[in-house]
Amino acid sequence: MKRLLFIATLLCSTLSAQDYRIEMLESPSGGFTEANFLHEASGALVGSANVSTPSGNSTQAAIGVGYGMASTLGTLGGKNSWAYASDTFGRVVGSSEINFNTPFPTRHAFFFESGQMQDLGTLGGENSEATGYAASKKIIVGTSDTVGALHAHGFSYNTISQQMADIGTLGGNLSGLLALSSNGTAVGYATDANHKRKAIYYDTLNDQLHDAGTLGGATAAFLGIHGDLAVGWSDLPGGSQSGTHAASYNIATQNWVDLGTLAGSTESAANATNANGEIVG
Repeated sequence: MKRLLFIATLLCSTLSAQDYRIEMLESPSGGFTEANFLHEASGALVGSANVSTPSGNSTQAAIGVGYGMASTLGTLGGKNSWAYASDTFGRVVGSSEINFNTPFPTRHAFFFESGQMQDLGTLGGENSEATGYAASKKIIVGTSDTVGALHAHGFSYNTISQQMADIGTLGGNLSGLLALSSNGTAVGYATDANHKRKAIYYDTLNDQLHDAGTLGGATAAFLGIHGDLAVGWSDLPGGSQSGTHAASYNIATQNWVDLGTLAGSTESAANATNANGEIVG
């Protein structure tokens, strides 16, 4: 029996009522919880939850869940934190506020290991967040403001050298890495010279950025990856009236697949996939 800790639409398979049960996931103080990432091998889950502070105020804190227990990871000095990915051994990446500046506190990417939250810094700007971690490759990926905070770029961070590298763009001024496969391939988006957002994959081991294009429309982005299968969304040929569809892309064969939509809709997106090729969105 599978335990579903969040609700998703299965695009590539259908579960019967006997295949799963829905369970309530409570925060350590009984407040609101949000699941952001479920590790396929270990079943460990990370996300965020509203928790009460000693002063009685509510704060949103990154949480890690294992063996049915939820625990908060703390912050980098600010009020709130969010967890976005983890590995089998309880190492977690995400983003945390580092101060109490209002109305916009500064947020930095973090790496949580052995009970300690490490500030990964930025690419020279104010804010950053980490969204993927490959333990075997010692790589963290995410997105950071650049100098002047005018543009955000994807980054790759090596946990051994503790160096953050800017992945650049496709000729535009924006990029972001949103997920990372265990083989070291990251996916996300980047803008081209015409400021159009295109789906990208990035080889973190060889520092190579690749343009995957679209399904034929103007823009696209990848949101998840497992192995060589990237998933996300893409505009279709014909402009905005044609809609945006969930899509998959095989990096090895460089083939796109339009996953379609539910009946009566022109919009869909795929958020994640697994070793069985099942896709959720």
